[in-house]
Amino acid sequence: MVPGEKVITIDEHLANIALDAPEFGGMYWGDDGRLNVWLVGETTIGPSLRRSIEDFLAMGTIPAGEDIATVVSAARVLPAKYGFATLVNWHSLLTSIMQDRGVTQTDVDDIRNALVIGVTNEGVISRIRAGVSKLGIPGDAFLVEVIPPMQIVADLQGVVRPVPSSVQIAFSGLLCTLG
Repeated sequence: MVPGEKVITIDEHLANIALDAPEFGGMYWGDDGRLNVWLVGETTIGPSLRRSIEDFLAMGTIPAGEDIATVVSAARVLPAKYGFATLVNWHSLLTSIMQDRGVTQTDVDDIRNALVIGVTNEGVISRIRAGVSKLGIPGDAFLVEVIPPMQIVADLQGVVRPVPSSVQIAFSGLLCTLG
């Protein structure tokens, strides 16, 4: 990465796909290794969206040895209630909710085609649900779940330097990659 270069997150890449294809509700790899694609009001992936997904996968988000066109052709299409761009826009409204001490995290959940708001305990769920609803986000577009706060088990000044690509970091039982 070049100093000063903007890092584009996966959600930003998916949002860019959704700008060109409003029916796109996100995508994820299923437990069976198959690509799952959420679509609003469509049952098949159109040619333009197919190219956008293929371009995204070509950036290195496909299992080694897989043919991109074959993977996209075999993708499972799931009926989405909301487009990914809509979810990202709603997620950007959650800034005020994230200030609440009861909130541990927020996410656009690719697997459930919904927003997820993590909270410290069940006692704050109704308060957070009410706060999100006041933002105009439909109740079926978000989930509020107890997700413990992240715990720092190592910092970025640890012994692994430079950070190699794909170092896993864990929080709340989830895994992400760093680098």
